[in-house]
Amino acid sequence: TWDSGHTETPAVIYTAGEYRLYYSATPDAMADDGGQLRFGLATSPDGVTWVRNPANPILERGLPSSWEERQIESPTVLETDSLYYMWYNGLDAEWRIYVGLATSEDGLSWHKYPGNPVFSPAPHSDWDSVGVYAPQVRILGDRIVMLYTGIVFDAAGYDYNNARTGVAVSTDGINWSRACDRPVLAGTPGAWDAAGPFTLDWIDTGGQLLMVYMSDWKAGIATSPIDPAGVTAEKDKFPEAHILFPNYPNPFNSETIIGYRITSFSYVELIIFDVLGKEVKTLINKTQPPGEYHVHW
Repeated sequence: TWDSGHTETPAVIYTAGEYRLYYSATPDAMADDGGQLRFGLATSPDGVTWVRNPANPILERGLPSSWEERQIESPTVLETDSLYYMWYNGLDAEWRIYVGLATSEDGLSWHKYPGNPVFSPAPHSDWDSVGVYAPQVRILGDRIVMLYTGIVFDAAGYDYNNARTGVAVSTDGINWSRACDRPVLAGTPGAWDAAGPFTLDWIDTGGQLLMVYMSDWKAGIATSPIDPAGVTAEKDKFPEAHILFPNYPNPFNSETIIGYRITSFSYVELIIFDVLGKEVKTLINKTQPPGEYHVHW
């Protein structure tokens, strides 16, 4: 089957009276080929006994020449009052690691944000110029906060020994700003965790932030009394009002393109009427994240 080779990078949430585990996996024959990584879902009433979702896989890698053409992995999932959000890693042809966003109304069927990726390596950085790996996202106050592992290249490929942890913040989950230019956690010289660290997960305990990280195949804990939600994130880059653009070409013969822009997660209906007001066709009928869209009709 599509996930008989190996499963990895799980993310677990509790919702609708059950545990849901989102994971990456490959088939047997391609166990070492990251290009076959896809996302699946399993559910459990107790966190111990799991049943695979019959509709698996739930998310595929991107098309050739895209930011996620090589593979996708490391999902992190949040539930809000209206939508489920999934941030995940995608690798391009040059092995650079990005963060993309997908959303779902039920946590089962997912739609990629058309403006992906939403967070990218910093080209001139000395610690996260190649990858922003394994995002872990939480909501703190009025900010969405992401801890991630920054990666650079060495002569052999990824320089895992010099991985660092960084913090980014957002007000909408799409437009992200680094909280600072430096990493917030690095290796401890001469100690067991001199290499790394790779961020595994983190929580807000009420009085402090608690992070679990990995180094040298061991796990450690780091804490911080500083709430990164207090830093200023970039404001939304979208305009304050929804916009429906004129279609083009106009007039047209066999095909035209209709563009529109929405400023927040919204329920969108795009319907074609003839000159007498008769409904001809419904082009869009779903909830969409903020962004600019173009529909061919």
